[in-house]
Amino acid sequence: MFTEEQLMTFSYTVDFGEPEWLKIYYHGISIVSTIISFFSMYVILFQSGKMDGYRYYLFYMQFAGWMMDLHLSTLMQFIPLFPVFGGYCTGVLTQFFGIDDSFQTVSLVQWFLL
Repeated sequence: MFTEEQLMTFSYTVDFGEPEWLKIYYHGISIVSTIISFFSMYVILFQSGKMDGYRYYLFYMQFAGWMMDLHLSTLMQFIPLFPVFGGYCTGVLTQFFGIDDSFQTVSLVQWFLL
């Protein structure tokens, strides 16, 4: 394992900069998710045949999943600070509207509870 001297000199370095690769990754996920979600919603509504009211439940689940993904990958863009339990947001809501990170987290929980 580790000696006491090694444990005393062991430290973490936390980079508080914005990782550009993560923001590009978020945008890519948002684009792919939107295409797949719209195709799925189209199939559920117009190509599903006679499923009576059940297709509307499927449509709602697909729509709620797409809205959650849109919120996470475009509007919020949460940047975690590992190994610290925390992070900050760099998405559209922060940059253009100046909405606080704590309010964005509460709205994310509300989307989850829908």
